[in-house]
Amino acid sequence: MAVSERDEAAIARRDNLLASAHDMKDKLEGAQDALAEAIEDLKKIELLDQREHGREMAAEAKVEQAEYDEMGRLRHVRS
Repeated sequence: MAVSERDEAAIARRDNLLASAHDMKDKLEGAQDALAEAIEDLKKIELLDQREHGREMAAEAKVEQAEYDEMGRLRHVRS
């Protein structure tokens, strides 16, 4: 059975579209992997930031407590 030029062109176009779809799927998978890695990195950075903020809050609380302790000591000395 003979295949016309139009049929050959349609087959070639279909093959090209399938190849393009496969290539795009590969690119999508690569982008999804990169996104997952970036999200993991972001979570690590957020955890580090949270720890640092906790340290800062603890240091501020320590200073504040020392100030209250000093006020209490001074009040006790005056009494």
